[in-house]
Amino acid sequence: MVHIRRARPEDAQAIAEVHVQSWRETYPGIVPSEVLDKLSIEDRRKSWAEHLGEGPPYHRFTFVAEDSNGQIVGFAAGGALRKDFTAGEGVPESVPDHFDGELQAIYLLRDYQRQGIGRDLFRAVAGELKNRGFHSMLVWVLKENLTKAFYQAMGGAPVAEKKIKIGAWLVETAYGWESL
Repeated sequence: MVHIRRARPEDAQAIAEVHVQSWRETYPGIVPSEVLDKLSIEDRRKSWAEHLGEGPPYHRFTFVAEDSNGQIVGFAAGGALRKDFTAGEGVPESVPDHFDGELQAIYLLRDYQRQGIGRDLFRAVAGELKNRGFHSMLVWVLKENLTKAFYQAMGGAPVAEKKIKIGAWLVETAYGWESL
């Protein structure tokens, strides 16, 4: 049994571990191997420790999925649509103006996928966005990522594309939900 709860500052280490492992499980053949090899749990921990706070400048919130032993096996973060996403070229003008919320990250260890946990994390973020007064949501997904089928199954439709540099120029597709 997996439990979804709001992340706490002391979860930064476990979230970082899931983040790095998920990237290494999901992105071989998509993201250059030298990028995946250089991923650092310590760097991710520092970043998550900073981001787990709510309020400016991130206006972000995070949920975690814990297994029956209390081990974090996945997480999802959401908040206001980021207009200056530093890893890429920013939100392209082609994103319809009415999108205001963003599923900023969602990662789940491979052994826990296809069990409804990702759906529960997704719904937790969408529900929190709605509670905070957001009306719509989008998520950026690497175009070659096979898990994009998850977003389609959740009712998302492609609304934009942009280039992002992750060791090489890659294409991301924005999947959008017009109404939360």
